[in-house]
Amino acid sequence: MVADDRGQLLLLGGLAMAIVFLAAIPLSNSLVVTESAATSDTVRKIDQTADREAAVVRSIQTIANRTDAADNPDEFNRTLQNYSAHRLRVAGQQSGVFVNATLNRSASARRSESTIDDSGDDWTLSEHSGRIYEFDITVRDSPFSPGLSEFTVTIASESSAENWQLTVREQPDDDVVVTTSESGGTYCEGTTVQIDIRAGTCTEGGSTETLGPTYRDTVTGPYTVTYDDTSGWDADYTVVATGEFPNTASDLAIPYVDVTVEGPDASYTRTISTEETE
Repeated sequence: MVADDRGQLLLLGGLAMAIVFLAAIPLSNSLVVTESAATSDTVRKIDQTADREAAVVRSIQTIANRTDAADNPDEFNRTLQNYSAHRLRVAGQQSGVFVNATLNRSASARRSESTIDDSGDDWTLSEHSGRIYEFDITVRDSPFSPGLSEFTVTIASESSAENWQLTVREQPDDDVVVTTSESGGTYCEGTTVQIDIRAGTCTEGGSTETLGPTYRDTVTGPYTVTYDDTSGWDADYTVVATGEFPNTASDLAIPYVDVTVEGPDASYTRTISTEETE
């Protein structure tokens, strides 16, 4: 009798475990399906946000090109406001995503073109420069005695002790040569030397040489750019960069735009460049 009762208990226990196991199978499948659906939905939203942002950037770059934004910043900004209003009326009502785009003058890249300042030995060209788009110097001569004159361009990190230097030195034969702190050699000896600091090259007499590692290889931005011992040199420069130019005049060169996006899946503000390339 006891054995029969024990057998019945075992049978009932086995049936209970089977029921629990069978019930757990659809529940676990449901959890997997739910998790998979949630993951897919998240990926889909991320993709939609990326596609939307890319479309907005392309539209702003097209507007910048058509309005000649650097030379007509007011017209560019008015066109951006019209674009934002159109997005509000059409895309906003359809998707619930609203976009506002506004010219950010203080963040925009500016152009400065001038002769090397000979009013003092040391001076600052730019500060807080997150990006340098162009930096060219043409050096012709120094009025000092050969072998006694040189000037230095320093690009220093504002967040660390890193810096990169380029030095132009006059030779005893009146030619000038170029050296950098990273290359350990001299380059482009001649009477007129054209230096592309951003690219890390110099050209003399139609021949171009590579100066070695550039500031972009060795220094972390934002940057401070200074000239040292420039007095008397016959040279001029062109620089296009973000940041401030405390000692020289500068004009708007590459407009930057604040883009604010508000929607059900994402809300953020980004500052973008109207220039497509780095």
